Amino acid sequence: MKRSRGIVFVSLLVVIVVVTMLTVAFLARSRGTLFGAASYRDGVRAEQAARGGVNHLIAILENDRDFISDLEGKLEGATYGVTFNPGNPYFSVNNLSNPGVSTQTSCQGYKVTGHTADLVVVGRCGQSRRALRVVVQQGVTAGRSVAAVGRVRLSGRVEVDGVTAAGDRADIFKTPMELNPEGQAPGGILSKYRGLSGGPPAIEWTGGPSFTLGQLSRLETAPAESGGQGVSTNLVALYPDKIVDQGAADAIPDIDVAAMVLAGMSSPPLPGGSTVIGYVQVNDQRSVSGNLTVNGDLMLSQGTLYVNGDLTVNGGISGIGALYVAGDVTVNGGNAVIQTSQPSGAALFVGGDVTLQGIDAQGYLDSLAAGNAPLADAVTKLRQGLEEYAEAQDAPTMWWNSVKMAKHLEPWDHPNSQTPWVSPIPGPNGTFNTGRSNGLVPAVLVHLKSIPGYASDPRTVKLIRALEQVQYHFRHNRHNVRQGMRSLSGMQLALTNDYRLAAVDPTGALSLISIGDFDTEEFVLGGNHWDDEGLEDPTTWTHDRIRHDSRPEVHKARRDAFLRYNPLDLSWLGSSSFQGVVYARGSVHADTRFRILGSLISLGDVQLTNDTTLIFNQEYLSLFGNSLPLGIVHAEEI
Repeated sequence: MKRSRGIVFVSLLVVIVVVTMLTVAFLARSRGTLFGAASYRDGVRAEQAARGGVNHLIAILENDRDFISDLEGKLEGATYGVTFNPGNPYFSVNNLSNPGVSTQTSCQGYKVTGHTADLVVVGRCGQSRRALRVVVQQGVTAGRSVAAVGRVRLSGRVEVDGVTAAGDRADIFKTPMELNPEGQAPGGILSKYRGLSGGPPAIEWTGGPSFTLGQLSRLETAPAESGGQGVSTNLVALYPDKIVDQGAADAIPDIDVAAMVLAGMSSPPLPGGSTVIGYVQVNDQRSVSGNLTVNGDLMLSQGTLYVNGDLTVNGGISGIGALYVAGDVTVNGGNAVIQTSQPSGAALFVGGDVTLQGIDAQGYLDSLAAGNAPLADAVTKLRQGLEEYAEAQDAPTMWWNSVKMAKHLEPWDHPNSQTPWVSPIPGPNGTFNTGRSNGLVPAVLVHLKSIPGYASDPRTVKLIRALEQVQYHFRHNRHNVRQGMRSLSGMQLALTNDYRLAAVDPTGALSLISIGDFDTEEFVLGGNHWDDEGLEDPTTWTHDRIRHDSRPEVHKARRDAFLRYNPLDLSWLGSSSFQGVVYARGSVHADTRFRILGSLISLGDVQLTNDTTLIFNQEYLSLFGNSLPLGIVHAEEI
């Protein structure tokens, strides 16, 4: 009996020990589970706080692109922090306002490119920490050669590529690798068109000689309906690895252009009324109430123009500045291909549709010359002069050939019948180059301007503007005039609408001046006052300045650069270009050898036909100012 009781007692002790051990183990496990749950909860809250900090920081940067102050905040029991102090292991770098690469690398040792911010936000909750790194760029949603809400239709020869920067010269026929060998950028085409089942594709190439897509460029479309087509089958066959079909999620910004125009209508009116003949220069803020037609080039010199109506330019848009147009914009002809020292990068905001129409100017010139013997003779001599310029091997010959092209044919030969010629394109210092009307380029221009009604014919205007840029390339800038300056004899000078030299009498009336009446030496600026004095690149200097600087190798470099983009057959007369960014709330149509270096954004359809080139220039996104939102291009937890 006693033995049985002992066995029961021992068994009871064993059970108690086992239960105690199980209880301790259960309690330990429960404690670990509770701790793990708390740790998980804190980790989630830390991540949420970091994400909230990212949104907070981007909101601040939208209003202050130079923000570099420390930032702290709280979110549902967690905190987040941002610092720009490189002494902290998790620091941010703000390079949004700088077009170049930042001197400060990121906390991970990366270079921060222009108009970019490398941001690190650290969220904390309890013992948990989450560090989020995001790379933010301005206007990232428009970072394409073309971005459209509607369809993008292409035909003929098409080239699409991108560069990070292209410099400030009009070398628009360079390939992306030539523009910036170390800075290719992801250009490409984005369409947000939601393809319908059995309907047309969002991005379509109807065929032509060739379709070329840059190394980093892509064709991207938004999700379509079941059975809907994103990219046409011929493009899929050409570039199967460069297509993001029905996967693009980027948003295209909705900019209220009409409100911007109304806000700018308090600016002084643009002189000249609703129709202006000749070059229009805008170097401050101006406005036009109603439609505006420019029969010439619209040149921006850090200026802004607001048009509360439609804008028609029978010429090109060049320079640096901004245009805000409430209605439609039509550009007939565009800029010529001539290299000049003029910087370019225009921002064009349009409330309606945009039409960029190129012109077969070479064929039209030949047709005009066929029925006009003096013009035909002048065109023949111009071609001969270009050939001599191309064949010249020594600096004196190149210089003298440039004299014949732009200044005069024979040295110091000034017959009374010869009238002065004034280039309508101002040099970098604001002066206008002068020459004689028997120079090879001025002679052709004089005959074209003698055609009745030439100013209302976009084809003739296109020819004239292209040739005026040729004259600018060959200009000799030691005999320049300023608008309204006084001569040595006390007579005030002025330029007529077609840029002929005239004297102003006390009543304000103009009388044209001939060489016999008024020697050009009387209105020189005096000395070697080069209009390109501030330009560092010698290939942008005039041949006249290069000659006096005694640098024959630069003569050849400038000559070779000109011939590279302007063939001797004058075919370049019909090539058109636009440098900058185009934003249209309507549709965009570019036709006939039109080249866009920059970015094109449309809330409608985009149609590009008959030999079109689209080179996305990343640096031009800064031209939008604060109109485009900031966007995240990369995000990771570090």
